[in-house]
Amino acid sequence: MVLREPIGVAADLGHVGRRWHGVPAGMASRSVAPSRRTVSPRGAPARRPHPFRLMPLPRSSFPTPRNDRQQAILHAAERLFAQRGFHAVTVRQIAEAAEVPLALVGYYFAHKEGLFRAIFAHHGPLHHEAMRALEDARRAAALPGEPDGLRRVVEAFVLPLLRWRHHSASQHYAQLLARELAQAAPEAEPALQEHVDPLLQRLFDALQAALPRASRHDLADALRFALGAVQAHLAEHRLDRLVAGTRAGPASAQRLSEFIANGIRAVLAPARAQPAERA
Repeated sequence: MVLREPIGVAADLGHVGRRWHGVPAGMASRSVAPSRRTVSPRGAPARRPHPFRLMPLPRSSFPTPRNDRQQAILHAAERLFAQRGFHAVTVRQIAEAAEVPLALVGYYFAHKEGLFRAIFAHHGPLHHEAMRALEDARRAAALPGEPDGLRRVVEAFVLPLLRWRHHSASQHYAQLLARELAQAAPEAEPALQEHVDPLLQRLFDALQAALPRASRHDLADALRFALGAVQAHLAEHRLDRLVAGTRAGPASAQRLSEFIANGIRAVLAPARAQPAERA
């Protein structure tokens, strides 16, 4: 049984609700004496100006819009999970990093596992983009006379993932993905099965189209080699520290594609030659 960290959902919601209605914290419980109507010199009743119109709240006093707070929680959790792993991060640390009340994490995501799955769902469009690229490469590789279908398949897998790694909006997600591919926490399995396994299955099908003579065992090895090389690239922060100033750039994506494609060819070449040698 997985023990989930309890979150006091109701602890701060009253405070949040009051701020959402434009009332500063602590004023909702004050009693307000009935106001007296002032009379103008001509005898007509004059409206008393609303105190909030005379003294507007500072911009920093207004609550952050709900969507912005939800995004702040997602981004903070994504960064912390990528850096420390699922079990090393608490919900309180996520709330502090996002600068939101602890109760909001539970209000939006229920528990830490729900927040983890929401991160993968948030980046779902990236996975769909990579799957479309792999499907196009699979169809091209299956055409007769295609000179380098394997290279096209490898590029369709490698290039999108490395773009994630080098884009500020997805770099932490790429690191998180590399961490979970290496050793997934049990709580991460539902998210990986929903968002990552279909991508890997599409890659396997594309490799099969590019290498129709290869056995399923050989294709599985090719998939492992490709994943290992890409994973090292996505989680290269350790190498960044060891060899300063050598961070992989756009040119490294092409080199990585060549490395994987040529490595697969070299490994599978002896297997292809075996039937001819026996004959």
